[in-house]
Amino acid sequence: MMSTIPGRRSEHAIILAAGKGERLLPITAHRPKPLLPVNGTPILRNCVQMLGASGITKATIVIGHLRDLVVAELGSTLAGVEIDYVPVENYQHTNNIVSLWAARDHLCNDVVLIEGDVFFDRVILDRLLSPDLVNAVAVDRMEPHMTGAAVSVDEEWCIQALSIVPAQAGESRKKELWKTINIHRFCREFMQRSLLPEIERTIEAGNTYEFYECALARLIARGGSDLRAVPCPNIRWIEIDDPLDYAVAQLLFIDKSSEETRGAYYAS
Repeated sequence: MMSTIPGRRSEHAIILAAGKGERLLPITAHRPKPLLPVNGTPILRNCVQMLGASGITKATIVIGHLRDLVVAELGSTLAGVEIDYVPVENYQHTNNIVSLWAARDHLCNDVVLIEGDVFFDRVILDRLLSPDLVNAVAVDRMEPHMTGAAVSVDEEWCIQALSIVPAQAGESRKKELWKTINIHRFCREFMQRSLLPEIERTIEAGNTYEFYECALARLIARGGSDLRAVPCPNIRWIEIDDPLDYAVAQLLFIDKSSEETRGAYYAS
């Protein structure tokens, strides 16, 4: 098994892969979105392979829609990464905040948190796993077509605010923001003392269709979160939400074996 890279904390990866992928129907009716192949490589398989190549040896995958297919595809070990699974029963009527809460018993170490519909190159993980970072969010330039979670930063790349940017947001506002790539790194103390309690309060209030990023945004707004943005411009990644994203992914990663960075298309 691959050993942890010297000087690096021992991270445990959490991958959120429970959703149905309704915007990709009928493709996802019989195949979960995280298993859709990009030039022959399923999204989740690429994710675990990148984790293994970066020295991470354990991963927990939160599963829901067609969960048995995910387990059959990845098994218990892949690319030097030991894999276990956490099922979410009510995935059709909840959002990713419930998926993350379902994995709370696995959040007792430093964590790399990844959403299971992101196809990316290893260099993003390598930057995020720098020994001088503690709590960090991988980001890229916010382009006019982008939506979803985005952050504002100061001159030292400390995150000042996080927001969910809708499609109708003005271009001038988007120029001030950095789009999150949905790959994060959180230390154990932050998870235990800050993020998990905020998620628990949210779920107890009945807000189960909220993004976990909203809980993160409230922590940032209250101060003291000490989250840093890690810029990853000109590195290949794409969040696959709809048929256009899926088509673009095939072009962006046409040479899957290459680690060469290229200008990327970034989906919401």
